[in-house]
Amino acid sequence: MRLLFHLAAAIAGISLLGGCQSLSGPVKPGESTQIPAGSVLVLHKRLVVTSSHDRIRFYRGAIAEDKDFLLTKKYDPNCRLVMHRDLPEYNHVITPGRFEVYAVKQFDDYEILGPRIVASNGPLLADGGGIMPQEFATVLYLRSPEQRQVDRLVCGHYQDSTEGDFLTIGQIRAALGDIFTLHLAH
Repeated sequence: MRLLFHLAAAIAGISLLGGCQSLSGPVKPGESTQIPAGSVLVLHKRLVVTSSHDRIRFYRGAIAEDKDFLLTKKYDPNCRLVMHRDLPEYNHVITPGRFEVYAVKQFDDYEILGPRIVASNGPLLADGGGIMPQEFATVLYLRSPEQRQVDRLVCGHYQDSTEGDFLTIGQIRAALGDIFTLHLAH
């Protein structure tokens, strides 16, 4: 009986992950996932990052709470604007302006940390042996002489570690909505 319970739980978990994986969809031919250095990110709205956080998250064109991503929303395209960690702990006000993208990196394991994960030459495995979802993230390193507290914009989603894709430029723009405009360098 106990074996049947574990088997049913494993099947339900795999089904849930499979369903979550399809929320953002595969990258279609011709859709770019590459943002060139020299691009410009323009902020159109005043933002406040509270002292208890070092970031503010965007989901479907709106500001979102991190707690909303604990279960299933992390599988959808989302972005977070991250402050430098060495700043004093107080609210950071980010005013409308331009940020130069001076470097871009893509990671397929951006937030994978902790003792319960076993890395190998194959897929990442969770404690129970199942495939571990991981974040596929595009990190835009930003600079603005007027707003030095801003460090980077991280855009990504969690996917099956064996089949994930990075977000397309269109998916990133949709996550940011009208809060930011991304102008690509030529």
